[in-house]
Amino acid sequence: MFDIVPSPVKNFIDTIFNAPLQWLTLMQQMLNNASLTAGKGINLNNYFGWFSYLPSSWRLCVQSVIASAVLIVTLIIVKAAWNMYLNVKASAKWW
Repeated sequence: MFDIVPSPVKNFIDTIFNAPLQWLTLMQQMLNNASLTAGKGINLNNYFGWFSYLPSSWRLCVQSVIASAVLIVTLIIVKAAWNMYLNVKASAKWW
């Protein structure tokens, strides 16, 4: 289907869209790595020794709050990346 496009034009288009594609690929890899780390769970005893003095129900509550904060920050980052993608897409449509 793309045999009718001359190779210099194809190479020029590839150089234009190569940087955003590399950035999106990097974001995808970073999000995949973040999900692997978050899937293991957070052991608060390794980071906050003074939480170990709390009863187990309070430790679970604090752990849930931290997990919720991590989830919200991840969603904010994904939303910012999606908005940047839409802005790049809109600017490419303008051309």
